[in-house]
Amino acid sequence: MNKIKLSIYQKIGFAALGLVAITLFTIFLSKKATELRKKREATVEGMESLDDFFNSIGNGIKNIPNDLNNLGSSITSFVGQVGNTILGPVEAILTDIENFFEGIPRLRDGIFNHVNCGAQEAKTGADYGLDVFKIILECMWDKQIKFWNGSCTRYYIIDIIFGIFYGVFIELPLLLIYAITGLDLQFLIDLIIEAVILPVDTVIFTLTGYHIIQWPESVIENCYRCKGTMDFGDGKGKQTVYKTMGQWGTMLNCTTHQFIHGVAKIFTSIIPSAKWISWFEGNHLDGGDDSPNVFGIL
Repeated sequence: MNKIKLSIYQKIGFAALGLVAITLFTIFLSKKATELRKKREATVEGMESLDDFFNSIGNGIKNIPNDLNNLGSSITSFVGQVGNTILGPVEAILTDIENFFEGIPRLRDGIFNHVNCGAQEAKTGADYGLDVFKIILECMWDKQIKFWNGSCTRYYIIDIIFGIFYGVFIELPLLLIYAITGLDLQFLIDLIIEAVILPVDTVIFTLTGYHIIQWPESVIENCYRCKGTMDFGDGKGKQTVYKTMGQWGTMLNCTTHQFIHGVAKIFTSIIPSAKWISWFEGNHLDGGDDSPNVFGIL
C-alpha cells in the first residue's frame, strides 16, 4: 500500500490546525469542568433529595452533544476565516496572472494585423503613386514636344488669345462693375452661353460634325489630355485612359495620402497606447479600423 507523502507546508498546516483544535477543546473542557464544579456545589447545598442530584447530572450529560456541536461550528468557522484570509489574495493573483497570459496572444494578433494592414496600404499607395507620377512626367514631356513640333501649337496659341480676350473684355469689366456697384453680372454671361452659343454650337455640330466652343475629341486627347496605362484595381487589368493633368494630379494626391496613412498606421500600432489595451482585451483585432491621428498628418 502506497503511503501518501505530505509536503513540509502541508505538515505545518495540519500541525497548526491540530494545535488550534487541541487548544480550543482544552479551553472548552476547562470551562465545562469549572461550570460543573460550581453547579455541583450549588446543587449539593440546596439539594433536598437524591433524585434531584441525579436529574441535574442527567441534564448536564444531555447538554454535552449540543456543546460539542457548538465547538465544531466554532472550529469550522475559524478554519474558514483562516482559509479566506490566506487563499483569497492568492486566488485573485492567480486570476490576474491567467488573464495576463490570455491577453498576450490577443495583443500580438492586434499589433500584427494592424501593422500588416498599414504595410499593404502603404505599398498600394506607393505603387499607384509611382505609376501616376510617371504618367504625369511623361505627359509633361509629351505636351512640350507637341508644342514645339507644331502638332498642337496652333490650338495652344488660339486658346491663349481667346483666354486673354475673355479676361480683358469680359472678366475684367465684370470685376470692375462688381467692385463699384456690388453687382455680380456673371449670370448674364451664363444666360448668353445657354440661350445663344450652345444652341448654335449644337446646330453646327449636327451639320458639320464640329463644335465651335471646343476642339474635336481627337485634338483634345492628343493635345489636352494625358494618356496613361495602369491597373486601377477594378479587376479589369491594365487599361489605357485619357485624363487631364488635373485629374491625374488628384489621383497622385490620393495615393500620397494613402501611403502616408499606411506608414502612420504601422508606427502607431507598434507604439504602446490605448489601442494596446483594447487589443489586449480582444477588441478590434482585424486591423481594418483606422489608427489614431498621432502624427497630425492624416
